[in-house]
Amino acid sequence: MSQLLITFVKRTTRFSNGLQYCSSLSVVLNCKSTVSATTQRMYRIEVHSNVQLIVSLLYKFGLWQRDRTATAKERLFKWIYSLGFFSVFISFSVGACKSGSIEVGIFLAQSGLAAFVLRVKLNFLIWKGAEILHLLNAVCIYTTTDHKSFTMVTDKMKNFTTFITVLITVSCFTCFHAVIISPFLAGEKALFFDIAFPLDHKNDEFAFWIAYVYLTLFAMVPAMNGMIFNVLMWYLLYSYALRYKLFEHQVANIGNCALKQNLSSTEKNRFYSEDLTAAIRTHANSRKIADQLRVFFSRIFITSFVTSGVGICGSLYCLVAFHRSTNVSAQLVLLAILLYSVFDVFMLTYFGNEIKMSSDRFTYCLFKSNWIEMPQSTKKSVLIFGEILIRPYEILVFKIFPLSLETFTRILKSAYSMFNILNNFK
Repeated sequence: MSQLLITFVKRTTRFSNGLQYCSSLSVVLNCKSTVSATTQRMYRIEVHSNVQLIVSLLYKFGLWQRDRTATAKERLFKWIYSLGFFSVFISFSVGACKSGSIEVGIFLAQSGLAAFVLRVKLNFLIWKGAEILHLLNAVCIYTTTDHKSFTMVTDKMKNFTTFITVLITVSCFTCFHAVIISPFLAGEKALFFDIAFPLDHKNDEFAFWIAYVYLTLFAMVPAMNGMIFNVLMWYLLYSYALRYKLFEHQVANIGNCALKQNLSSTEKNRFYSEDLTAAIRTHANSRKIADQLRVFFSRIFITSFVTSGVGICGSLYCLVAFHRSTNVSAQLVLLAILLYSVFDVFMLTYFGNEIKMSSDRFTYCLFKSNWIEMPQSTKKSVLIFGEILIRPYEILVFKIFPLSLETFTRILKSAYSMFNILNNFK
């Protein structure tokens, strides 16, 4: 539909300087105007430096390969890394089933659930590196002619990366405390997580050290890498939401550069039509990128939706239970799991809601432009484009669950209901 509209705009616009019609849209958009009204400075937005640092570290540690396929040794390393983290999930699950205390069992089940979610994300990080890089280049690298929009994106992204840095620091400290430090805080050496392990790590010191190294390599390190995937996913969604905000300004400013010049009505119509064609092309490209994001992250979205309610419920229940036992370390871990479960689904639904709200304002921004003074043919193009923009874009997970704050509210309500039911069985 967008391509047909672009063709319609191109064919119905008459250029006063004798510019001939081009055979394709790409030639039309790349034609250089000789009028000074269209020569504007371009501001380029790149992938944030912190994200570039994460990508370089993934290359350095061998999880991603630069412009080549993975060697047999690198693939073996990835499989060991992935299966090792999956075995941690099995250890937590079996330990929860064998636990004699309902509080400890729920705590291990809760930790195992978090390990399962992070394991799914770790698999995406390990095996889908090329797709993630493609999305980073497609979503996060673009240009704008509006300096205010460029400054807005820069400031918002700076605040976002600051928040993410604090969140990652707290998460890493919690993992480090639970796996590395906590076993030595008590009078005797004991693992913080009472996992199921083939060796008797409670009575044999050698078995304890093997289990300690096992949790360090296959629980703490992969969990941190799973959080790195979260950062990349949130960054992609937020960058796309900011692109939609920039598109609002682009649509509202269609033809404005010509209004500042002493031009004839024919020249103004030409510049307006060029800006309109560029906006139509940008919108079609943005929808294509949005569909790529939805398809790529659909399994992650549904995993977060299904497990977040259980995670929030279990964390609240265990926090109440461990409050009586005054286990500070357990409370710290449970609080971190609770915050992770809440933020994981909140960030997804918040960014999805921002995309929907921005797209809902596109039609209003379009009719803010100086379209009423254009010829009838251009007005028809504007009206057709307005009909395309009138329906806001909403990311649907498996065409069922909308990525919106309303979904986040429903998840919180279901988690609280499960908590009340579980609390009544004490």
